[in-house]
Amino acid sequence: MMSYLFGSGTQIHLRRHNDTEGVLNALCRCSDRVLLRECHAPEPANGVQAITHACRMVEGHGCHRVVAAHRRVLLNKAFQCSSPNGRFATEAALISHKPLTRIEAVGKNLFYFFGSKELPRQVVHIHFGMSGRFRVHSQSQAPAVTPTTRLQLVSLEEAESEPLVAHCSAMTCRLEDEGYFAAKLLTLGPDPLREDADAERLWQSCKTTRKSVGQVLMDQSLVAGVGNILRHLQARRASLRALSWPGINNKEELCGL
Repeated sequence: MMSYLFGSGTQIHLRRHNDTEGVLNALCRCSDRVLLRECHAPEPANGVQAITHACRMVEGHGCHRVVAAHRRVLLNKAFQCSSPNGRFATEAALISHKPLTRIEAVGKNLFYFFGSKELPRQVVHIHFGMSGRFRVHSQSQAPAVTPTTRLQLVSLEEAESEPLVAHCSAMTCRLEDEGYFAAKLLTLGPDPLREDADAERLWQSCKTTRKSVGQVLMDQSLVAGVGNILRHLQARRASLRALSWPGINNKEELCGL
């Protein structure tokens, strides 16, 4: 038996492991469209199955929501930066007290630019993986750090303002330069949620690939940001069998997807 927990709190139990249609139907009924980890589970004796160790899978649209929120509250502020679990301590010291002047999301990747716009900036690259998060709180409401908190930001506010505290836990948290950001973009496909997404570039790639539609959507070098949930949901909306359809035949189909 497979159990699925959705972010809205809905729990779905399926007797067949490969019941994709059942998952899709459940997904469309859930308010926030976010699937938490699927779990192998024994048949429950009383019809109620507890789900443990569930975690949110962050896909591209989720990363864009994080960036939009952070642009509103963190941009152009300077921070006291530290690494509570010690895994980013040297890097945190290098960006401490430098203004955060740019934030970008490209697919499932987030990029935070520290330093003056007139000088080469340092870039923090974040990829949440399966269960990362980057939350902002007022200092009086900030929770305690955890063993997975790699980066903490405490804003250097004026005396009359309460500082903000941000905690980041992520699979990838690395400090690079702006050249790294430019090079990383070349390895990623167009992100459909970005205004600079190049549909023609994606179409040229689709014309030559032998991958199925589902494989194209999941290949981050072709389309940045899509994960399993978005793949199934968009395929359903576009009336395509994304897991097995042999390919995209024309540009109209690509745009529809």
